[in-house]
Amino acid sequence: MLYLGRVELSGGKLNIRARPGGEVIDALENGREVQVITDEGEWLGIAYGEQKAGFAAKRYIVFVSAAQRARLVIEDEAGNCFAPEGGVTVRLEEGLQD
Repeated sequence: MLYLGRVELSGGKLNIRARPGGEVIDALENGREVQVITDEGEWLGIAYGEQKAGFAAKRYIVFVSAAQRARLVIEDEAGNCFAPEGGVTVRLEEGLQD
């Protein structure tokens, strides 16, 4: 895998083709993450879903960094974990220890 990408469209679905410019074999919705496996100029070879692969127009796939995929998970003293929705503010207070 070269990198993780995400389908970014203004509407509709992204056609997935058997080869660059070839016949349409599938279509992906906006926001769908894909693995970019080859870069062939204006086309990207992608893998998605359960062992599915094809080619998509490069202009509709954006790079997804690890930071964009990161998610904050908080664990309390009892070992309960939760992931807060929305924004989170983290503050270090003096005198607190692990």
